[in-house]
Amino acid sequence: MTKTAICNLALSKLGATPIVSTGENTVNAEHLRTHYDAVLAEILRKAPWSFAILRAVVPALTAPAWGWSKAYQIPAGCIHILEVNSYSTEDSVDPPFEIEGGMILCDADSCKVRYVSLQEDPATYPGDFTETFATLLAARICPGITGDVGKASQLEGHALTYLLPVAIQQGVNESRPYRVDLVAQSDLVRARYQ
Repeated sequence: MTKTAICNLALSKLGATPIVSTGENTVNAEHLRTHYDAVLAEILRKAPWSFAILRAVVPALTAPAWGWSKAYQIPAGCIHILEVNSYSTEDSVDPPFEIEGGMILCDADSCKVRYVSLQEDPATYPGDFTETFATLLAARICPGITGDVGKASQLEGHALTYLLPVAIQQGVNESRPYRVDLVAQSDLVRARYQ
């Protein structure tokens, strides 16, 4: 799969003329260039896609003025942070960090981050992700290419209410579930060691 192939899949959903390359000087290519990156970032942010998850130890920055003793750089290309020092951004109650102003603020001496990256290589995308992405892209370019707002709404609804949940579930089924150490995550146990 290539970027051009994904764009042509989106165009096919509109019955529009395919492109030879995304750099060509056509109306269809122009609309695709305008929306492709934004739609990709939007769909990557919607789930912890296993093909786009990366881990990093991030560098320290200048400490914030107050509240936390350390600040760390958010990784380049980060779309959505999943964990900071093994604490989930979704499930942890009162996590020992904040994400603010492009930085991770905490009191830890190092910062390990697990995150969804801006994965721009379509060869890594699973088929169900590709189908969802192409359908949402078709919805976004539809008004500019066909002028049919109703078709755009129909495509977006299909992408977000049918295709996306199926793709997310398939991704969950394929990835190893994250193991939560309930004892270590317990506020009571953590309080004993503070």
